[in-house]
Amino acid sequence: MPKRFENEAAYDVLFVGEQTSLVMRLVAALVREGYRPAILNGPALVEKLHLECGVDADHFACPPVQLPGRYKAPVIRTLEWPMQRSRLRNAIRRINPAVIHVNYIKAEHSLLTEIGADCRPIVSTVWGTDLHHDAADGDRTQRRRIAKVLQHSEVITADSLELLDCARELAPQKTDVQFKLVLWGIDVDAFSRAAADDSARQWRQRLDIPADAPVVLAPRRMDPRYNPERVLKTFAKTQAARNGFCVFKVFGDNPRIERRQQDMLSALAQKLGIADRVRFAPACAYGDLPGLYRMADVACMLLSHDGTPTTAFELMAARTPLVMSDVPDYEGMIVDGEHAWLAPPADSDAAAAVIDRILAEPRDVQPQLERARTWVLKHATIDATVDNFLAAYRQACRASSPRSVTNLAE
Repeated sequence: MPKRFENEAAYDVLFVGEQTSLVMRLVAALVREGYRPAILNGPALVEKLHLECGVDADHFACPPVQLPGRYKAPVIRTLEWPMQRSRLRNAIRRINPAVIHVNYIKAEHSLLTEIGADCRPIVSTVWGTDLHHDAADGDRTQRRRIAKVLQHSEVITADSLELLDCARELAPQKTDVQFKLVLWGIDVDAFSRAAADDSARQWRQRLDIPADAPVVLAPRRMDPRYNPERVLKTFAKTQAARNGFCVFKVFGDNPRIERRQQDMLSALAQKLGIADRVRFAPACAYGDLPGLYRMADVACMLLSHDGTPTTAFELMAARTPLVMSDVPDYEGMIVDGEHAWLAPPADSDAAAAVIDRILAEPRDVQPQLERARTWVLKHATIDATVDNFLAAYRQACRASSPRSVTNLAE
């Protein structure tokens, strides 16, 4: 149990930005260890914490400023930004956290750098698409503001060495920043065979998949950035396309967009002549994921850019063979033939051949699956994640001293 605060800070960490299940599990672990986190603009996360993790965290709202429509666009842009800055400054004063943890950097987070002494030490966690997508494809203003957040951070974390290098390129002026590799770990026990086998049978029944039919699982989002169409085209070239099924995971956090993506994949499946071989696994609680993963004979993730995805750790812990793109983001983490099987990102023929080889000789891959699970136990547990982020928070507090001195800095 950590010591309580010895100064005026009211919360250990204020979480800003992405509100995914990864952040949820980190917040839950911090609460259980006696820390006091707070959430900014995340009512859904607070609700999920209560329902799925059985813990509570305080929530604070700082809604965006929206001027009446009678103002012309240039006037709105001129007035809304300083008004939002003032609103954020007041919120930070009210919350009074020891450190701010920004997950997934967005342009609007640069407001944190403009509130002067009212800001707190910043730990910024880059996720991949925030740098590869938003910063690369956005306009110059977006890129400049994302870089500004990184340049004003005391600690920058990422889950791959490639992402840390990208962050360094965006923050060249920040010579004293600490760059830290932090993997988003998992509860390995939740993905044991005993916990998942019954659930796997239920998933097959739910999706109307025969017990002996091979299943290729696409566990990442159907968003185009995750190349779901590449997975589908790869599946169409495998032997499994004759008598097996390709299952896409639905996340359920944006039904309208996911429905459109699902329709696009269904249309592509129809064009490829495999419409009857495609299933969409409905959104489920985290506790149901082990069964979904164990249902699969092989999982396939063919991204062009990535971090080191937690989904990979979950599949490795579940002993599910995993075929992935051979991209720089995985260097030093995912080893071909040890933790997963890597194929060139745009080579669907190569990926299909690997899938066929795994499905043809499932016993031959068992030693690799055991080694992959052992690696997760050593490097990618939720306990390791919590320890690493606590170290990052302490580093941030020490780096900004005397601006903020709390129990975290001890």
